[in-house]
Amino acid sequence: MIKLIEGLHMQRHVILLVGVLAAAGLTGCTTPLTDPLNPTERDTSGQFDGNWEGKAWLTKTPQVTPTSLNDRAISNCAPFTDDLKLSVIKGWADGSFKANEPVTFRVPVDSEGRFYASVPVQGSLGVSRHLPIFDYQKRVIISGILDPKTSMAHGSIRTAPMNDKAGCEGDFAMAKDGTITGYPDLPPYSGDSAMSPY
Repeated sequence: MIKLIEGLHMQRHVILLVGVLAAAGLTGCTTPLTDPLNPTERDTSGQFDGNWEGKAWLTKTPQVTPTSLNDRAISNCAPFTDDLKLSVIKGWADGSFKANEPVTFRVPVDSEGRFYASVPVQGSLGVSRHLPIFDYQKRVIISGILDPKTSMAHGSIRTAPMNDKAGCEGDFAMAKDGTITGYPDLPPYSGDSAMSPY
């Protein structure tokens, strides 16, 4: 009897795991970009054309990030949620972020629906002298994937120095000609975050 219960318990975990993996695999095996695309790589088929709208949010604070010198940095991040919009035409995505004072960008989208934007923004950013940072300009970095089959898009958003991975991490979700629900109720992005040694 005990073995039967253990077997049923294990089967339940396998079913749950399969469900989680299936949900995670909705967008296939596409890997998000970590660098900007070359405009020559953009998709011109029109499969991603349309208006994509949703929300970006950051809820974790503080965040600890490994650096390239086997060191760590702690980023004190202000939680936020705000609008994120993309208008895609023939492989070009024109985007805006931050409802009150829009930050705009124009980037290519590749044949897998991937895009990457690194946009300079205003705001405080204190950086430890131990970090290998060569450009102290603060940026909002958005990397995501558009899925024309589900009409959904997802990805990450980060505020960071230009040439370093340390910073404040968040997520975004968008729908093509639709609405997104379930995002956290937080104040709009303020542009402020501070980074200090851990």
